Amino acid sequence: MTQTSNTNDPSVDARERARLLALQAMALAERADIARLEQGVREIQQYLAGELEMELEDEEENAFPALARQGLRGEVEEAMHQHALLRGLRYKLMRIQPEEPERWREVLLEIAASLRRHAELEEDLRRGGTEKRC
Repeated sequence: MTQTSNTNDPSVDARERARLLALQAMALAERADIARLEQGVREIQQYLAGELEMELEDEEENAFPALARQGLRGEVEEAMHQHALLRGLRYKLMRIQPEEPERWREVLLEIAASLRRHAELEEDLRRGGTEKRC
């Protein structure tokens, strides 16, 4: 993707990269020709399996236990549910054949929406976690 370099910039935090990727996924789903769509799907698959998966694992191992101890168990459960959904969408995207571009487009829109929701929940968790400590 032409915008993917923005998601690799070390000065851009993980939540912002997820938001940028959500926008890229939406743009691919709505406007890309078939060749561009196929290339973009491969790049998004790499992000989901690489950087995003590492971020999800880090949250599950480090951030979520701390947030749960702060009394945010329900929010942590919701975030875990979102992690499972993102992983499921990653596997769904991997199983789609190049002959099915409309399915790619549908799943990309689902991924975009899930990434946005997850970034919003994380932002709420960070604010809630800070407020609970004050």
